[in-house]
Amino acid sequence: MSSSSPANQYPTEELEWMATTTFNRAADAYCTADQALCRKLVQQAVEVAGCLRGVDGGALRDDLVGRAGLLVWET
Repeated sequence: MSSSSPANQYPTEELEWMATTTFNRAADAYCTADQALCRKLVQQAVEVAGCLRGVDGGALRDDLVGRAGLLVWET
């Protein structure tokens, strides 16, 4: 969000929904052992949550990063 004009900002609730829904889909991919998709979705969820830093101080992003850190990846 490069513009600070309220008319150009995406609604907070929508960003929260997109970030959490994307992370939940990442969890689904993790459960089906689709590591590539899981990693991609986690990254996207974290990026979207990062757009909320001005609203929540990065709380959602930090929470998702912490949850992603609990995932055990096969090597």
